[in-house]
Amino acid sequence: MQRSTPALEGSACSAYEKMRNEHEYDERCLNLQYFPTKWKIGRIVLFHKKGKPKSETKSYRPVSLLPTLGKVVVKLFLERLNFHLTTNKLQADNQYGFTINKSYEEAIVDFIDKIGIARSTKSNPLVISLDIKGAFDHLQYNSIKNSLKDINFHSNTKETLLELLSGRQVALNTPQGPALLPQHRGCSQGSCTGPAYSNLVANEVLTQS
Repeated sequence: MQRSTPALEGSACSAYEKMRNEHEYDERCLNLQYFPTKWKIGRIVLFHKKGKPKSETKSYRPVSLLPTLGKVVVKLFLERLNFHLTTNKLQADNQYGFTINKSYEEAIVDFIDKIGIARSTKSNPLVISLDIKGAFDHLQYNSIKNSLKDINFHSNTKETLLELLSGRQVALNTPQGPALLPQHRGCSQGSCTGPAYSNLVANEVLTQS
């Protein structure tokens, strides 16, 4: 069985065959530079971690469910963006994560090569390792917007991607009923925005000499 993240309406994100008009929605959003408000709302569902005490908040994993059609249209937006970044060589050469035709094995080879060069010149290589916990969950929308604005890209696609980041909300079920809260950071599970936006923000650091 193919694994996929459920969507807000209960269908799987892999159900492309049900979305015959996704390209039509894509074009309309781009022409209007608008992303429907309903597609910006993620419903928070809590999943209990097996073996963890149910009385503790850390025993639950929150998952944000988004409408399937919105996820499909966003993927089409990001395909345009990634194509532009790749064809115009705007991605850092040392960016290996979530990058077309690259893998972590190449990063390891590059790392070993640099150590070899340092040893051959009798230099002392310095290695700094960073582990960013919850990287996708803590992506700041302002940082993503700044990175998008720095790209020389078709205005309608860029403006639509910027609009996509405004007015986002999460829906939480409470004893008093559903509550809507503003969302200023983070990418929902199963969304393709996490890897794309993370690379976009990281690229600014990786391209610095």
